[in-house]
Order: sequence, then C-alpha cells, then structure tokens
Amino acid sequence: MGSNALEYAEAFRALRANWHRRLLEDVGSLETATSALSAPGDHAETLKQMGAVAHRLAGSGAAFDAPEVSSYAREIEAILRATSSGDATLAHPAHSAFSGT
Repeated sequence: MGSNALEYAEAFRALRANWHRRLLEDVGSLETATSALSAPGDHAETLKQMGAVAHRLAGSGAAFDAPEVSSYAREIEAILRATSSGDATLAHPAHSAFSGT
C-alpha cells in the first residue's frame, strides 16, 4: 500500500471513530428526549431536535455502511412526521427503536 493509501485509510479510521462517538451521543440525546416527552408541556422544540438528530443519523448511517442505524433513524423520522401531522401518537411501537423498550 502506498503512502497516499495509508494516509487515506488513517483519515477514514479517524472519521469513523468520530462518527461512532457522535452516534453514541445522538442515541443518548434521543433517549433523553424520549423520556422528556412523558412530562406535560409543549414538546415542539424537543420533537424538532429529535427530527434533526434522526435525519443526521439516517444519512450518516448510510455513509458509514450502518444500514441498521439508517433504518431505525428513518423510522423515527416517519413517526415524528406522523405525530406532527396528527396521524399518530408517540405510543407507536416503533418509538422504542432507540430507547430499547
């Protein structure tokens, strides 16, 4: 392997490690947000943030060859869209995709 290939491989390992760290943070933020939704009040901002995180996970999962991450994130996006349009509630069975319940 030439030096350019080694540099590329090392850069990709660093990107993947950073993605993995961010993945864990994002899953944690989704779990926290899911718990916060059980409290009374206006959850519009929480739902918006959850949508942004889910969207980022859907794309980055595809980019880093993690189809399960993308699949779960797309489910969350769909549930949030349906919830915001009044077609579903957060009690949907797939809402547990990241919460482990």
